[in-house]
Amino acid sequence: MIHSDIQMTGKPFLKLTSKMLFFLVATILLCRWTSNYALIPILGVGVFFALSNQRGKALVFYLLLPFLTIINPLVLPKVGLFSAFARGGTLVMSGALLVAAVRSPGKQTLPFGVMYLYLVVAFVSSLQGYFPLISLLKVVNFLVFLLGIHIGTRNLHHRPEDILLLRATLFAFAILIVLGSLLTLPFPGVAYYISLKRAISEIGLQSAGDMVYTREKFSLFSGITNHSQFLAPMLACLAGWLACDMLLIEKRITRIHAILLALIPVLLFMTRSRAGFFAFLAMGIMVYFYCLPKIALPAKVKGRLSGIMVSFLVILTLVGVIYEAKDSLISRWLRKSDDLAEDTRTLNEAVTGSRQGLIEQSLNDYRRARLLGSGFQVQENHRALYDAGIINLFSASIEKGLLPLMVLGETGILGAITFSLFLWSFWIGCAQKRYIATFTLFVVFLSTNIAEATFFSPGGGGGILWMVCVVGGFLIDMTVYIERNGTQPQLMRRT
Repeated sequence: MIHSDIQMTGKPFLKLTSKMLFFLVATILLCRWTSNYALIPILGVGVFFALSNQRGKALVFYLLLPFLTIINPLVLPKVGLFSAFARGGTLVMSGALLVAAVRSPGKQTLPFGVMYLYLVVAFVSSLQGYFPLISLLKVVNFLVFLLGIHIGTRNLHHRPEDILLLRATLFAFAILIVLGSLLTLPFPGVAYYISLKRAISEIGLQSAGDMVYTREKFSLFSGITNHSQFLAPMLACLAGWLACDMLLIEKRITRIHAILLALIPVLLFMTRSRAGFFAFLAMGIMVYFYCLPKIALPAKVKGRLSGIMVSFLVILTLVGVIYEAKDSLISRWLRKSDDLAEDTRTLNEAVTGSRQGLIEQSLNDYRRARLLGSGFQVQENHRALYDAGIINLFSASIEKGLLPLMVLGETGILGAITFSLFLWSFWIGCAQKRYIATFTLFVVFLSTNIAEATFFSPGGGGGILWMVCVVGGFLIDMTVYIERNGTQPQLMRRT
């Protein structure tokens, strides 16, 4: 059993969660008040914790930088030092974790081995890609990020106090994203930030304000985050983490888990993200058919949990049918159109049309160099944008849709084969070590990449999804490992 002084559940855990929630909110307010100059001491403290081998605290600060990146600009303006720290802070923290943790060998690690082989392929493919220098810098950035969380989480089962802190932090993050987004609803200018921004450019400030505040048009809900297309996959991943946390650690339905899980599909629907819905569906399938059967619980308890999950699905389905029959709400949601009479597209065209251009772009990259692709995380127009001064070597954003096609276009047939081997080895590694939550959440993370490929983007939204799904899943599995193997390290008492 976990050492009795380390309270993984109950009031002591909720007390620590409250402290971490206060910490996250205070960090946002401090950065806003100082025009983001507070990022200097924040990064400094994080590096100190990493170099002093306080990896639990270091990982908390590691999460802060991508967390602040995805906060709604109307809540946290991205001014002052923010851009520089958003680009370089994650890399610095990854390097600090790597330097400190490399001297701590262990067997309980995330099964990332073949991913490093894929990055070798990405490195070679980038040498003949669209913009080699940008690609190589991005390869190094992702490599350091991956090594940081790989080695930073190694042998986490020997550090239950770190597990407790990280779990409380992720739980606080879930509360902030879900309830914080809910609290933006009385303020449409914040809640529908991305729709407002788009409307201002199209019809002017006054007309856009009237449209949003009078709710004349169904808008894209972004809540406390900077984009509806980030909030949606984030909600799906948080739902998966909350479900795994409840089933594997709490082993019961708790009130706060149930409230958050009930609110998530409502907020998800408001984003109008079909990819987010797909990820949420994948989450439900993985939790019900993969995670729940593998949990060591009495059959009666499993039956009760199964019944609750099925009932929840039935209720959601009935609500959808009722609203579809009432005013075609589901059809309008799928088509992202409020006037079905004027929408002449087929359903397939409406669902896939917004990503068709990105699909063609990846296929063109693949045709350019079928064996090795056109370079890691670059686009054909990057050279022209760089020459025009619009992007630089450290800030060259991309927009690519489907992850498999992105991999094929960037690293060709060789990269696609290597990446597939990584997925297979990750599954085998998780199965052998009984990492149930890690694999469950990793599949959810992959499903979010069906339309918004953030897998290789650690600096912002992708970094948060990696932390929630991969690090979050691993800390749940390490908690189960401790319970299963009876690890009882001598630790200072927590109250």
